[in-house]
Amino acid sequence: MDTNKYLKAVLENETLKEDSAEFKALVAEEVKVKKLLEEHFEEAKPAIKTGGSRAKGTMIKSNYDLDITCYFDHADDDAGESLEDIFNNVKAALESAYYINPRTSSLRLESKDPQLKGKYTHVDVVPGRFIDEDRKTDDVFLHQANGKERLMKTNLQTHIDFIRYSGRQEVIRLLKLWKMRTGLSLKTFVLELMVVEVLDGSKTTDI
Repeated sequence: MDTNKYLKAVLENETLKEDSAEFKALVAEEVKVKKLLEEHFEEAKPAIKTGGSRAKGTMIKSNYDLDITCYFDHADDDAGESLEDIFNNVKAALESAYYINPRTSSLRLESKDPQLKGKYTHVDVVPGRFIDEDRKTDDVFLHQANGKERLMKTNLQTHIDFIRYSGRQEVIRLLKLWKMRTGLSLKTFVLELMVVEVLDGSKTTDI
């Protein structure tokens, strides 16, 4: 087997197939979380979207997650006056169904199922607030629980679209697997941008 065929086989083995029990469980959690947020913040009507590796097409079976963004209007205080309030109120909204492990700007959801108690559901929720008054862009402010800066400006949708339409998902998936197996300490989004930059202009389809 040549190298390209071998790497294709690795990717096939790392594909979370839609008819698999793992994928169905992930989708079930996604539906559950979105419903919880929609019902709890019914008046605020947040924009709730699926992000992470699923949205970008870079998911690997060995290490995957699904980010759910929950963004509120710039001038709406129903979910909280400050970004920290929003972060904590979204956390409180999810605590009835999950154990919450707060991260820097996201809430990691862990199962309360007696058989899976404390197990990571592969879902992280990212609360935030739109910068624009009328949601014209996906620019948002996120609360940062750690570090000197407590506020971060970002646009996760721009990054998702950039990777999704880059045509480099296969290489990214392979490097994510390599990163995991070698224990490399590097943020995934940095690795993704690096791949696209390094392969810019390359026409080969041989991974």
